[in-house]
Amino acid sequence: VRPLEEMVTSHNRALARLHALCTLDGLKSLRPEILVQALADEHPGVRRHAVRLAESAASSEPELGAAMLKLADDPDPQVCMQLAYSLGEWNDPRAGRVLGELAVQHAKDPYLTAAVMSSAVPHLEQMIAVVLPDPSKAVDLTELVGNLLNLALALKNEKAAARVLGTITVQPPEGYADWQ
Repeated sequence: VRPLEEMVTSHNRALARLHALCTLDGLKSLRPEILVQALADEHPGVRRHAVRLAESAASSEPELGAAMLKLADDPDPQVCMQLAYSLGEWNDPRAGRVLGELAVQHAKDPYLTAAVMSSAVPHLEQMIAVVLPDPSKAVDLTELVGNLLNLALALKNEKAAARVLGTITVQPPEGYADWQ
């Protein structure tokens, strides 16, 4: 185990770090400290797989959750996509807020939007709180707001549906935005 941990944290080849990381997981010897380091790896493939491996332990290991949240602004879309998938497994309000941020940042990307929406059910109210506080956002929120409203209605979440409808129907001082 020790040589594999050293490979994850210090080998010069990303593929070797990734193989060592996954081998440690297969051996049930993947420690949170090693995962935290892998979440900050320079290579996006290592970060992406570290997110996948961290998702089941994020609830019980606070440092893993915090390290995962730092990847919300990751420049690699596949890391962001894996983060969106994995946050659905984490029962923490911060996960919903980051999902909302990802939804707004990647509103034009249908694949990332699908990943975010696949994790939205347990985090719907936190996502709505992030997406809707400022109706004048520069991003066209039409599709995203529609998706959130449809999900709220499908889940019979009256509080979430009322918040979305309240935002859509209240005219801002500068007039209705196109997405409203």
